[in-house]
Amino acid sequence: MPYASTRKQWGARGHGGSPIGMVHEIVTHHQGGGNMSAAATVAQEQQRMRAIDAFHLTIRKWSGGIGYSAVPFPSGRVHEARGYGKSGAHTRGHNTRTLALMMPGHGGQIEMTPAQIRGARYWIGVGIERGHVSANPAISGHRDHGATECPGDKIYRQLGELRGVRGPGDASPDPKPDPKPDPKPDPKPDPKPDGNLRRGMSGAEVRAWQRDLQRWDPRALPRYGPDGHFGNETADWTGRFMVAAKLVSERPSDPVVGPRTRQRMTEMLSRQPSFTFRHSATLRVNHRGAAVAEWQRALQLWDPKALPAYGPDGHFGAETTRWTSRFMQSTGLIAAPTSNPIVGPRTRSRMLAALTGSPPPPAPFRFQYRGTLQRGSRGAAVREWQNALRRWNSNALPQFGADGDFGNETADWTGRFMQATGLVLGKPRNPIVGSKTRTMMEQIINS
Repeated sequence: MPYASTRKQWGARGHGGSPIGMVHEIVTHHQGGGNMSAAATVAQEQQRMRAIDAFHLTIRKWSGGIGYSAVPFPSGRVHEARGYGKSGAHTRGHNTRTLALMMPGHGGQIEMTPAQIRGARYWIGVGIERGHVSANPAISGHRDHGATECPGDKIYRQLGELRGVRGPGDASPDPKPDPKPDPKPDPKPDPKPDGNLRRGMSGAEVRAWQRDLQRWDPRALPRYGPDGHFGNETADWTGRFMVAAKLVSERPSDPVVGPRTRQRMTEMLSRQPSFTFRHSATLRVNHRGAAVAEWQRALQLWDPKALPAYGPDGHFGAETTRWTSRFMQSTGLIAAPTSNPIVGPRTRSRMLAALTGSPPPPAPFRFQYRGTLQRGSRGAAVREWQNALRRWNSNALPQFGADGDFGNETADWTGRFMQATGLVLGKPRNPIVGSKTRTMMEQIINS
C-alpha cells in the first residue's frame, strides 16, 4: 500500500470526490505555509491532514473535503487525501482529468526532500500499476493552469525529478551522470559580460526589462510577472515585442535584449497612450481575477519595488493589501495604514493621476470633528456625520436629512452603515460614532 495512513485512519470527514477514469497528468501544489520537518511523526502528519480537510470543508465549503489526491510529507511518508480514481478540488477546469499531489509548506521557501520525491514517485508508480495513471504522466505545477505562484519557485524547479515514472520500481529519479572531466581545460578566461539580457539570466536589469514589457503591454508576463528571472515566459514576451517592433520578422526562440532592442522599447513607450484601467469593479482583500491583476500591474508601474514576492498574480492577498495601503496613504486617500483597503473609482482616479501626470482629483474627504457621537448628540459634528451618511447612501435620512440632531433616524442609518461595513455583526440599537467608524466612512467615500 502506498500510504502511511488512509483517509479512514487519519479521520477524513468529506465524501472524497466522484469516480473518474485514468489520468495522464499530475498537478503539484504547495500549502503556502506551515513548513513541515522531515522529523515529524506520523501523528503530526495526520494532524496536518485533518487541518487541511477541515479548512476545505468549513472555509472553502467543499463537501468532498481535502481537495488533493495525496500528500507526500518531507519524511517520505504519503498520506491518502481523495486517493486514486477520484475527482479533486485543486485546479479549476482540471479536477476531473488530473490527480494532484500537495507538498506541505511553502514551495517558495523550501524544496522537496529526497525522501519526499521518492514517496511521490512511488505513489505515481502504484497509480500506474493499478490503472489509474498512464505511464510517464505529465507533471505540472498549479501555476501552469492559472494565475498563482503555487507550488512555489523552489518546488517548481524540482518537478523534473517527478517525471519519467513508469511503475512502482521507479521510486528514485534517474541518477544524473557524472560530468566528464575536460582533458584539456580552456585556459582562456570567461568572456566579460556584454550587457545583453538573455534566457537564464537573473537580476535587477532583467526585472527592469520585464517592467518595460508590462508597460508596453499590460497583458505581458501574466504568470510570473517581473520576477527578475529571464525564463520561458520572459523570452516569449520579448520575442513578441521584437516582432511587434519590427526588429525581427519571426519570433525568435532565444531572444537577446541588446542596445537596439532597448532603444526600440524606449521609442515605443514614448508613443504609448496614457495608462487606462479596463476594469471598474470595486476590489477588496481576498478578491481574485483579472481586475486584481490589472490593479497590481498599476501598483508596479507606480513603484517598481512593489509586490516583490508574488507580482501581479491576480490575488488581493497580504502583499497587495500592504502596497495598496501604502499607495492610498502616500496619495492622501487615507491618513494611516489600513489592513482593509478598498480600490474603487476614486482610488483608480488617483492612480491614473500618479501614472499619467494628469491633475490630481479633489482632496480626499476628511472629517473635521473627532468627538464621540451617540443618540441625543447635537450640533455641527452630527450634521457632518449625517452628510457623510448621505454620501455613503443617497437614500439615507429621508425624513429629516442633515438636521444636526442624532435622533432615531440617524441612529437607524448609523447602525445600517456599521453592519454593512462589518464594524458590527448585528445592527445596534444605540450606535456610537467614534474614530473607527469615522475612519471606515472616510475610506469608503474616498475609495
